[in-house]
Amino acid sequence: MTGTPLHDWALPRLAALIADAEQAGFAPDATVAVLTDLVCGPLFNHAPPPVEPPVLDPGQPGPLAAEMETPELVLPRMVEAGEFPFFAQPYGGV
Repeated sequence: MTGTPLHDWALPRLAALIADAEQAGFAPDATVAVLTDLVCGPLFNHAPPPVEPPVLDPGQPGPLAAEMETPELVLPRMVEAGEFPFFAQPYGGV
């Protein structure tokens, strides 16, 4: 068998259920899919549903925008002055 008592108990019962379903005209893969759907459904799955993130208006700042400090971006000034950092060298060199 499988080495764990619960597996050893459940495996022959599930195999028999799938065989019974096949005798009733249902494909084994469809039976397994339905069993999976049932086990993952609300009757057996008691996990809380995932929390949906809030939908934000793209024209408005997010809820944490007031709490975040944004440093001034110096790269545009450096490029305007001709001082390119190593990761922003122009193609072909200057």
